[in-house]
Amino acid sequence: MEWGRFGHLVRELRLALRWRYGRRVRQEDLDALCGFSRTGRKGMVGRIERGEKRCLEEDVLVALADAFHLTRMERREFFLAANGVAFHHVYTGRHHMTPEQELELLCRRLSYLHLPACILDPFADIVATNWLMVRLHDISSEILQEAIRGKIFPNLLYLTFSSRLAIYEMIRGNPNWEEILISVVQFFRRISLQFRTTRYWHFLVEHLWNAPDHQVARFFRRYWTEAEHWPDLDGNLSRHYYLTHPRWGPLNLITLVAEEITGAGPLYIVVYAPTDLNTMKILYSLAQEESRPDSSIPVMRLALWPLEKKEEIWIPPEWQPPVDTMWGG
Repeated sequence: MEWGRFGHLVRELRLALRWRYGRRVRQEDLDALCGFSRTGRKGMVGRIERGEKRCLEEDVLVALADAFHLTRMERREFFLAANGVAFHHVYTGRHHMTPEQELELLCRRLSYLHLPACILDPFADIVATNWLMVRLHDISSEILQEAIRGKIFPNLLYLTFSSRLAIYEMIRGNPNWEEILISVVQFFRRISLQFRTTRYWHFLVEHLWNAPDHQVARFFRRYWTEAEHWPDLDGNLSRHYYLTHPRWGPLNLITLVAEEITGAGPLYIVVYAPTDLNTMKILYSLAQEESRPDSSIPVMRLALWPLEKKEEIWIPPEWQPPVDTMWGG
Protein backbone atom coordinates (compact mmCIF):
# COMPACT_ATOMS: atom_id res chain seq x y z
CA MET A 1 0.00 0.00 0.00
CA GLU A 2 1.37 3.42 -0.97
CA TRP A 3 2.55 5.52 1.99
CA GLY A 4 -0.20 8.07 1.48
CA ARG A 5 -2.91 5.40 1.53
CA PHE A 6 -1.30 3.72 4.53
CA GLY A 7 -1.39 7.05 6.35
CA HIS A 8 -5.11 7.30 5.59
CA LEU A 9 -5.57 3.76 6.93
CA VAL A 10 -3.83 4.68 10.19
CA ARG A 11 -6.15 7.66 10.47
CA GLU A 12 -9.23 5.47 9.94
CA LEU A 13 -8.08 3.01 12.61
CA ARG A 14 -7.31 5.87 15.00
CA LEU A 15 -10.78 7.36 14.57
CA ALA A 16 -12.33 3.90 15.03
CA LEU A 17 -10.98 3.90 18.59
CA ARG A 18 -13.79 6.28 19.48
CA TRP A 19 -16.16 3.46 20.45
CA ARG A 20 -13.57 2.04 22.87
CA TYR A 21 -12.71 5.32 24.62
CA GLY A 22 -16.02 7.12 24.21
CA ARG A 23 -14.41 10.14 22.57
CA ARG A 24 -12.44 11.15 19.49
CA VAL A 25 -8.83 9.94 19.77
CA ARG A 26 -6.47 12.66 18.55
CA GLN A 27 -3.08 12.14 16.96
CA GLU A 28 -1.32 13.16 20.18
CA ASP A 29 -3.50 10.71 22.13
CA LEU A 30 -2.36 7.87 19.87
CA ASP A 31 1.25 9.07 20.21
CA ALA A 32 0.84 8.63 23.97
CA LEU A 33 -0.88 5.23 23.68
CA CYS A 34 1.97 3.95 21.51
CA GLY A 35 4.66 5.40 23.78
CA PHE A 36 6.03 7.65 21.03
CA SER A 37 5.92 10.72 23.27
CA ARG A 38 8.10 9.00 25.88
CA THR A 39 10.74 7.88 23.39
CA GLY A 40 11.42 11.23 21.72
CA ARG A 41 9.18 10.55 18.72
CA LYS A 42 6.40 12.98 19.49
CA GLY A 43 4.33 13.72 16.40
CA MET A 44 5.03 10.32 14.85
CA VAL A 45 1.34 9.59 14.20
CA GLY A 46 0.85 12.90 12.40
CA ARG A 47 3.84 12.28 10.14
CA ILE A 48 2.58 8.79 9.30
CA GLU A 49 -0.96 9.98 8.53
CA ARG A 50 0.37 12.72 6.25
CA GLY A 51 2.53 10.20 4.39
CA GLU A 52 5.73 11.96 5.46
CA LYS A 53 7.15 9.10 7.54
CA ARG A 54 8.16 6.12 5.41
CA CYS A 55 9.94 2.81 5.98
CA LEU A 56 8.45 2.45 9.45
CA GLU A 57 10.46 0.68 12.11
CA GLU A 58 9.16 -2.63 13.45
CA ASP A 59 8.53 -1.29 16.95
CA VAL A 60 6.43 1.56 15.51
CA LEU A 61 4.20 -0.82 13.56
CA VAL A 62 3.84 -3.21 16.49
CA ALA A 63 2.94 -0.34 18.84
CA LEU A 64 0.27 0.87 16.40
CA ALA A 65 -1.19 -2.63 15.96
CA ASP A 66 -1.34 -3.03 19.75
CA ALA A 67 -2.99 0.37 20.20
CA PHE A 68 -5.61 -0.47 17.55
CA HIS A 69 -6.34 -3.83 19.28
CA LEU A 70 -6.09 -5.70 15.99
CA THR A 71 -6.84 -9.41 15.92
CA ARG A 72 -4.20 -11.90 14.76
CA MET A 73 -5.25 -11.86 11.11
CA GLU A 74 -5.89 -8.11 11.09
CA ARG A 75 -2.32 -7.58 12.30
CA ARG A 76 -1.00 -9.48 9.31
CA GLU A 77 -3.04 -7.34 6.90
CA PHE A 78 -1.89 -4.19 8.70
CA PHE A 79 1.79 -5.12 8.44
CA LEU A 80 1.37 -6.05 4.77
CA ALA A 81 -0.26 -2.68 4.13
CA ALA A 82 2.82 -0.93 5.49
CA ASN A 83 5.04 -2.04 2.62
CA GLY A 84 4.78 1.16 0.57
CA VAL A 85 4.12 -0.77 -2.67
CA ALA A 86 1.47 0.52 -5.09
CA PHE A 87 -1.77 -1.49 -5.42
CA HIS A 88 -1.22 -2.37 -9.10
CA HIS A 89 2.19 -3.86 -8.30
CA VAL A 90 0.76 -6.06 -5.55
CA TYR A 91 -2.28 -7.29 -7.49
CA THR A 92 -1.21 -8.31 -10.96
CA GLY A 93 -3.63 -10.12 -13.25
CA ARG A 94 -3.10 -13.06 -15.55
CA HIS A 95 -1.46 -12.16 -18.84
CA HIS A 96 -3.88 -10.84 -21.48
CA MET A 97 -6.92 -11.24 -19.18
CA THR A 98 -9.22 -8.51 -17.90
CA PRO A 99 -10.60 -8.71 -14.34
CA GLU A 100 -13.96 -9.79 -15.81
CA GLN A 101 -12.29 -12.64 -17.70
CA GLU A 102 -10.46 -13.68 -14.53
CA LEU A 103 -13.75 -13.77 -12.64
CA GLU A 104 -15.44 -15.81 -15.36
CA LEU A 105 -12.58 -18.30 -15.16
CA LEU A 106 -13.07 -18.61 -11.39
CA CYS A 107 -16.83 -19.08 -11.87
CA ARG A 108 -16.23 -21.90 -14.36
CA ARG A 109 -13.92 -23.60 -11.90
CA LEU A 110 -16.46 -23.09 -9.14
CA SER A 111 -19.11 -24.84 -11.22
CA TYR A 112 -17.18 -28.11 -11.02
CA LEU A 113 -16.89 -28.02 -7.26
CA HIS A 114 -19.54 -30.36 -5.85
CA LEU A 115 -19.70 -28.66 -2.46
CA PRO A 116 -21.46 -25.46 -1.34
CA ALA A 117 -19.14 -22.64 -2.39
CA CYS A 118 -19.08 -18.93 -3.18
CA ILE A 119 -16.68 -16.18 -4.21
CA LEU A 120 -16.30 -13.14 -1.94
CA ASP A 121 -14.50 -9.87 -2.57
CA PRO A 122 -12.60 -7.91 0.12
CA PHE A 123 -15.87 -6.44 1.39
CA ALA A 124 -17.41 -9.90 1.94
CA ASP A 125 -19.83 -9.16 -0.88
CA ILE A 126 -20.92 -12.38 -2.60
CA VAL A 127 -19.65 -11.91 -6.14
CA ALA A 128 -20.80 -15.38 -7.21
CA THR A 129 -22.27 -18.47 -5.60
CA ASN A 130 -23.01 -21.98 -6.71
CA TRP A 131 -26.51 -23.34 -6.35
CA LEU A 132 -25.50 -25.73 -3.57
CA MET A 133 -24.72 -22.76 -1.32
CA VAL A 134 -28.11 -21.23 -2.16
CA ARG A 135 -29.88 -24.49 -1.33
CA LEU A 136 -27.91 -25.02 1.88
CA HIS A 137 -28.91 -21.61 3.23
CA ASP A 138 -32.45 -21.85 1.87
CA ILE A 139 -32.26 -18.48 0.07
CA SER A 140 -35.45 -17.73 -1.85
CA SER A 141 -35.48 -16.60 -5.48
CA GLU A 142 -37.16 -13.37 -4.35
CA ILE A 143 -34.21 -12.45 -2.13
CA LEU A 144 -31.73 -13.45 -4.83
CA GLN A 145 -33.42 -11.14 -7.30
CA GLU A 146 -33.42 -8.29 -4.79
CA ALA A 147 -29.69 -8.85 -4.25
CA ILE A 148 -29.00 -8.87 -8.00
CA ARG A 149 -30.95 -5.63 -8.46
CA GLY A 150 -29.16 -3.99 -5.53
CA LYS A 151 -32.28 -3.63 -3.38
CA ILE A 152 -30.51 -5.46 -0.56
CA PHE A 153 -26.78 -5.91 -0.09
CA PRO A 154 -25.55 -9.27 -1.45
CA ASN A 155 -23.17 -9.28 1.47
CA LEU A 156 -22.19 -12.22 3.67
CA LEU A 157 -22.90 -10.33 6.90
CA TYR A 158 -26.18 -8.85 5.71
CA LEU A 159 -27.55 -12.22 4.63
CA THR A 160 -26.24 -14.03 7.72
CA PHE A 161 -27.95 -11.58 10.07
CA SER A 162 -31.10 -11.01 7.99
CA SER A 163 -34.45 -11.65 9.67
CA ARG A 164 -35.82 -12.74 6.28
CA LEU A 165 -33.51 -15.75 6.05
CA ALA A 166 -33.08 -18.81 8.23
CA ILE A 167 -29.27 -18.63 8.35
CA TYR A 168 -29.13 -17.01 11.79
CA GLU A 169 -31.63 -19.50 13.23
CA MET A 170 -29.67 -22.42 11.74
CA ILE A 171 -26.52 -21.16 13.46
CA ARG A 172 -28.21 -20.29 16.75
CA GLY A 173 -29.36 -23.85 17.28
CA ASN A 174 -25.82 -24.83 18.22
CA PRO A 175 -23.72 -24.38 21.37
CA ASN A 176 -20.99 -22.26 19.73
CA TRP A 177 -23.31 -20.00 17.75
CA GLU A 178 -21.92 -16.71 19.06
CA GLU A 179 -18.37 -17.78 18.29
CA ILE A 180 -19.43 -18.49 14.70
CA LEU A 181 -21.00 -15.04 14.30
CA ILE A 182 -17.97 -13.32 15.84
CA SER A 183 -15.61 -15.20 13.55
CA VAL A 184 -17.68 -14.22 10.49
CA VAL A 185 -17.40 -10.53 11.45
CA GLN A 186 -13.69 -10.98 12.14
CA PHE A 187 -13.27 -12.41 8.67
CA PHE A 188 -14.91 -9.30 7.21
CA ARG A 189 -12.75 -7.01 9.34
CA ARG A 190 -9.61 -8.81 8.25
CA ILE A 191 -10.16 -9.00 4.48
CA SER A 192 -11.47 -5.43 4.26
CA LEU A 193 -8.81 -3.82 6.46
CA GLN A 194 -6.67 -2.54 3.57
CA PHE A 195 -9.82 -1.13 1.91
CA ARG A 196 -11.15 0.85 4.89
CA THR A 197 -10.16 4.12 3.25
CA THR A 198 -12.50 3.59 0.28
CA ARG A 199 -15.90 5.25 -0.14
CA TYR A 200 -17.56 1.90 -0.64
CA TRP A 201 -16.28 0.48 2.67
CA HIS A 202 -17.89 3.37 4.56
CA PHE A 203 -21.04 3.12 2.44
CA LEU A 204 -21.37 -0.60 3.22
CA VAL A 205 -20.64 -0.31 6.95
CA GLU A 206 -23.05 2.60 7.33
CA HIS A 207 -25.80 0.48 5.76
CA LEU A 208 -24.96 -2.49 7.97
CA TRP A 209 -24.84 -0.32 11.11
CA ASN A 210 -28.15 1.41 10.27
CA ALA A 211 -29.83 -1.36 8.28
CA PRO A 212 -33.65 -1.13 7.84
CA ASP A 213 -33.69 -4.76 8.98
CA HIS A 214 -33.21 -4.09 12.68
CA GLN A 215 -31.85 -7.58 13.28
CA VAL A 216 -29.00 -6.90 10.84
CA ALA A 217 -28.15 -3.60 12.54
CA ARG A 218 -28.36 -5.07 16.05
CA PHE A 219 -26.13 -8.05 15.39
CA PHE A 220 -23.62 -6.17 13.25
CA ARG A 221 -23.15 -3.52 15.93
CA ARG A 222 -22.80 -6.11 18.65
CA TYR A 223 -20.31 -8.40 16.94
CA TRP A 224 -18.34 -5.61 15.30
CA THR A 225 -17.46 -4.26 18.74
CA GLU A 226 -16.92 -7.70 20.29
CA ALA A 227 -14.73 -9.08 17.50
CA GLU A 228 -11.42 -7.78 18.80
CA HIS A 229 -12.00 -9.33 22.24
CA TRP A 230 -11.92 -12.87 20.82
CA PRO A 231 -8.59 -13.09 18.94
CA ASP A 232 -8.46 -16.89 19.13
CA LEU A 233 -11.52 -17.12 16.87
CA ASP A 234 -9.82 -15.17 14.09
CA GLY A 235 -8.82 -17.92 11.66
CA ASN A 236 -10.19 -20.42 9.19
CA LEU A 237 -10.22 -23.29 11.68
CA SER A 238 -12.46 -21.30 14.02
CA ARG A 239 -15.36 -21.41 11.60
CA HIS A 240 -16.63 -24.89 12.36
CA TYR A 241 -20.38 -24.88 11.79
CA TYR A 242 -22.95 -27.06 13.51
CA LEU A 243 -26.04 -26.02 11.59
CA THR A 244 -29.56 -27.11 12.42
CA HIS A 245 -31.18 -27.16 8.99
CA PRO A 246 -35.01 -26.94 8.86
CA ARG A 247 -35.12 -29.74 6.28
CA TRP A 248 -32.07 -31.95 6.88
CA GLY A 249 -31.50 -31.52 10.60
CA PRO A 250 -27.99 -31.34 12.13
CA LEU A 251 -25.16 -30.58 9.69
CA ASN A 252 -21.47 -30.50 10.59
CA LEU A 253 -19.33 -28.32 8.33
CA ILE A 254 -16.10 -26.41 8.25
CA THR A 255 -15.36 -23.45 6.00
CA LEU A 256 -12.19 -23.51 3.92
CA VAL A 257 -10.97 -20.25 2.36
CA ALA A 258 -8.63 -19.91 -0.63
CA GLU A 259 -7.38 -16.52 -1.78
CA GLU A 260 -7.12 -15.76 -5.50
CA ILE A 261 -5.08 -12.79 -6.71
CA THR A 262 -6.53 -10.84 -9.66
CA GLY A 263 -5.64 -7.60 -11.38
CA ALA A 264 -8.50 -5.91 -9.51
CA GLY A 265 -7.55 -7.17 -6.05
CA PRO A 266 -8.04 -10.36 -4.05
CA LEU A 267 -11.03 -12.68 -4.25
CA TYR A 268 -11.84 -15.37 -1.70
CA ILE A 269 -13.26 -18.77 -2.57
CA VAL A 270 -15.20 -20.07 0.43
CA VAL A 271 -16.05 -23.78 0.48
CA TYR A 272 -18.20 -25.65 3.01
CA ALA A 273 -16.79 -29.11 3.59
CA PRO A 274 -18.59 -31.85 5.59
CA THR A 275 -17.00 -33.15 8.77
CA ASP A 276 -19.20 -36.20 9.37
CA LEU A 277 -20.69 -38.99 7.28
CA ASN A 278 -24.31 -37.84 7.56
CA THR A 279 -23.49 -34.34 6.29
CA MET A 280 -21.43 -35.83 3.49
CA LYS A 281 -24.37 -37.95 2.35
CA ILE A 282 -26.74 -34.96 2.39
CA LEU A 283 -24.39 -32.78 0.35
CA TYR A 284 -23.77 -35.63 -2.09
CA SER A 285 -27.52 -36.06 -2.59
CA LEU A 286 -27.93 -32.30 -3.03
CA ALA A 287 -25.14 -32.23 -5.63
CA GLN A 288 -26.85 -35.03 -7.56
CA GLU A 289 -30.09 -33.02 -7.64
CA GLU A 290 -28.41 -29.84 -8.88
CA SER A 291 -25.84 -31.28 -11.31
CA ARG A 292 -26.19 -30.53 -15.01
CA PRO A 293 -25.63 -33.24 -17.62
CA ASP A 294 -21.93 -32.32 -17.79
CA SER A 295 -21.71 -32.73 -13.97
CA SER A 296 -21.30 -28.98 -13.39
CA ILE A 297 -23.23 -27.05 -10.75
CA PRO A 298 -25.02 -23.80 -11.77
CA VAL A 299 -23.24 -20.64 -10.62
CA MET A 300 -25.01 -17.31 -10.12
CA ARG A 301 -23.39 -13.85 -10.20
CA LEU A 302 -24.61 -11.49 -7.46
CA ALA A 303 -22.54 -8.50 -6.31
CA LEU A 304 -20.95 -5.94 -8.58
CA TRP A 305 -17.19 -6.26 -8.97
CA PRO A 306 -14.59 -4.80 -9.01
CA LEU A 307 -14.58 -1.84 -6.61
CA GLU A 308 -14.90 0.80 -9.33
CA LYS A 309 -18.28 -0.62 -10.42
CA LYS A 310 -19.61 -0.63 -6.86
CA GLU A 311 -18.66 2.99 -6.28
CA GLU A 312 -20.00 4.12 -9.66
CA ILE A 313 -23.32 2.25 -9.66
CA TRP A 314 -24.28 1.59 -6.04
CA ILE A 315 -23.19 4.79 -4.31
CA PRO A 316 -25.50 7.77 -4.99
CA PRO A 317 -23.53 10.80 -6.26
CA GLU A 318 -24.77 12.96 -3.39
CA TRP A 319 -23.72 10.49 -0.67
CA GLN A 320 -20.90 11.59 1.61
CA PRO A 321 -19.06 9.38 4.12
CA PRO A 322 -20.29 10.05 7.66
CA VAL A 323 -17.89 11.61 10.16
CA ASP A 324 -17.24 10.79 13.81
CA THR A 325 -18.82 7.35 13.56
CA MET A 326 -18.21 4.37 15.82
CA TRP A 327 -16.19 2.69 13.07
CA GLY A 328 -14.03 5.66 11.99
CA GLY A 329 -14.46 8.32 9.35
